[in-house]
Amino acid sequence: FENQGKRLCDNSFEINDSRTPELMQFVKIRPEPDRVVMSYLYDNTLRSKIISGDQVIEGKTFDRLEKTITKVRTRRDNNTEMSRFERWYGPYMMAYGVRRNPNIWSEDLRKTFFLSKIIHK
Repeated sequence: FENQGKRLCDNSFEINDSRTPELMQFVKIRPEPDRVVMSYLYDNTLRSKIISGDQVIEGKTFDRLEKTITKVRTRRDNNTEMSRFERWYGPYMMAYGVRRNPNIWSEDLRKTFFLSKIIHK
């Protein structure tokens, strides 16, 4: 804010699409020398906003986490049972959780654990 009370910049990060029964830090903030990256994971999609000084460099973006095994086709797009998003080391973040994938030997779904290393460029 300036002396007259006028807002100079808006560094807020709206989260309207997420509800969780657990009390936990949802948005992860990664400060860098020239910018701040705010991110969260919801419905297998990484949502982020990048701010530098008083400028929003990149507004709220939506990046879908892709499966590493591209030949596996799922019956439903929303097949993630549980997912978490955490700061890792250096500039990296990680997403991990459990997905339901088709079993190639039967009609049942099998649970698989996934881990994704993420960096904003």
